[in-house]
Amino acid sequence: MKKMLTNNIGLKLLAVFAASLLWLIVVNIDDPVITKTFTGIPVTIINDEAITENGKVYTILEGSDTVSYTVRGNRKVVDGLRNTDFVAVADMEELIFLDTVPITITPTKNADKIDSVSQTQTLKVSIEDADTKQFPVTVVTYGTPAEGYAVGETKASPNSIKITGPVSVVKKVSQVKVELDVSNMNGNMEVQLQPKLYDSDGENVDATRITFSNDGITVNMNMLRTKNVDLSFETEGTPEDGYEFVGISYEPTTVTIAGTRTALAEISTIDVPKEAVNIAGATGDIEVVVDIREYLPETVRLTDESYASVLVTVKIEKLTSKTLELPQTSIAILNLPEGLNMSYADTAPAKITVRGLGADMELLTIEQITAQLDLDNLAAGSHSLPLKIKVPEKYEVIGEAAMNIILSAPEEVPETTEEVQ
Repeated sequence: MKKMLTNNIGLKLLAVFAASLLWLIVVNIDDPVITKTFTGIPVTIINDEAITENGKVYTILEGSDTVSYTVRGNRKVVDGLRNTDFVAVADMEELIFLDTVPITITPTKNADKIDSVSQTQTLKVSIEDADTKQFPVTVVTYGTPAEGYAVGETKASPNSIKITGPVSVVKKVSQVKVELDVSNMNGNMEVQLQPKLYDSDGENVDATRITFSNDGITVNMNMLRTKNVDLSFETEGTPEDGYEFVGISYEPTTVTIAGTRTALAEISTIDVPKEAVNIAGATGDIEVVVDIREYLPETVRLTDESYASVLVTVKIEKLTSKTLELPQTSIAILNLPEGLNMSYADTAPAKITVRGLGADMELLTIEQITAQLDLDNLAAGSHSLPLKIKVPEKYEVIGEAAMNIILSAPEEVPETTEEVQ
């Protein structure tokens, strides 16, 4: 029996087969074959020069730049895999009908232990003519610097940039900007910024499909100190006769300027020359807008350009007049010749016409007016003499007032009145 068992080849083969079968059953129970789905693996593009060298650009459509796939293999292998253990590649040289590119998914770990990876994914692209344009780079600042500081000069390097992309996108672009946040800044700075695209309406243009000639723009900015200074205006010319300059007002009355410490120390006011506000021949109020930037020293500037235009209002008022009667007893007599007496030819008071602003004229009284008659070097006889009249500075005497007098010796009795020729 023993000899039969040890020398029987058939039984030996049967035993091997049974053992193998048993091993497969055990393995399948302990480490079965499973499938597992992975999502969100990014697609790597290769050989895109196959498109770009022909003056074309492409855009990946419908979110097909990431893929999902299924992996089949033993549980112990598959459960240990991650997205990072696979690469998805789209070769633009394999572009096929309807602008699709096959995606090849390849494991980078345990490739020999994986039964299969699904390979049914495609990359969908849109192909369009390419265009290139060059634009100057504009630096735009936003935010508020620290108190007492203002943004000075800003420089972009490079100061122009080329953009390349689909014609449909490039034609929308009218300006390239870099935006610099200066909030609470109190010193010079250098920073690298990414350019942004804008259309003619100031709306942002999506730059996803655009290639820039430079990866970034270096912006250098220097900060200036600030100072509040008063404005000062004068007027040139004289209003029409019968009118008077009353006053001048303007808004704003102060502005904030920016400059170096040295430049600011030399400025206390901004004096606008009088020729900027001409009132010659004026018969009414005048309003004029003055751009004060013309009168700033070159070493400083306004921190807010909206205050550059100053509205200046000049008040011009028409003069009014009235006639007052000055009693003869209120007239001072000067230089009465020795040996002569003076008497008035009649009893009429002196009539004096005074002109001034309406409000001032209402306050004028006869007591504010002084008058004199100068009799120097006069001989006996009748004379008509002008009065020397004084009024307060805000009033003006219109015309002349004259008094008829008689100079005579004490014993003479005047009979007639004779005017001096």
